[in-house]
Amino acid sequence: MQYKMKIMENLHYSFNLLRRNKHQNKDVMRGKGRLFSLLKENEQNGITQGELAEKLRVQPSSMSELIQKLAHHGFITKKQDENDKRSFKVFLSTEGNDKIAEIKAEKTRFIDGIFNNFTEHEIETLSSLLEKLTLSLNDFTEHEVTEEHHKAGHCHDRHHHERSHQRGDKHGHKRERNADKHDREHV
Repeated sequence: MQYKMKIMENLHYSFNLLRRNKHQNKDVMRGKGRLFSLLKENEQNGITQGELAEKLRVQPSSMSELIQKLAHHGFITKKQDENDKRSFKVFLSTEGNDKIAEIKAEKTRFIDGIFNNFTEHEIETLSSLLEKLTLSLNDFTEHEVTEEHHKAGHCHDRHHHERSHQRGDKHGHKRERNADKHDREHV
C-alpha cells in the first residue's frame, strides 16, 4: 500500500507541474490542437465554422468568437464559400502554419527535456504502465458511476446501464467529450 500511495502522490505532483507549465504559456494558440489539426486536414479546401463547431462539439457562437480571435492574430483567414455565399470557409494562414511549427518544436523540446534522464526502455515501460493505469482507472470509475446510478434508483434492471451505454447515453458521451477536450488541448 505504501508504494501505491507514493505513486499517486507523485502522479498528482507531476500533473500539477505540467499544469503549471501549461498555464505559464498563455499563447492564443495553446489548447487548440484539435482545431488546428482539422484546419491542417482541410488546408486545400477550407472548412466552414459550422463544420468546425460540429466536429469539436462546441456552440457555433463559441466557434465564431474563437475564429474572430485567431483571425485577429493572423493565424487563419476566412474566404466566402463559393458554393454557399452565406457562409465562409476557414483556412490556416502562413502565420498559423509557422506558429504550429513553432509550438510543435517547443513541445518536442519540453518533452525531450522531461525524459532526458530516462532510457528508451524506461520510457517504454512507463508508457505501458501508465496505459494500464489509465484503463484500470477508467474501469474503476465506470464501475463507481454504475454503482452510484444503481444506489440512486436510476436502474430498474441490471441491463439498464449496458443498454444505455450501447445507446450512447451521457456516460459514453462524457468520455468522448473528455477525449475531445484532451485532443483540443494538445497541439
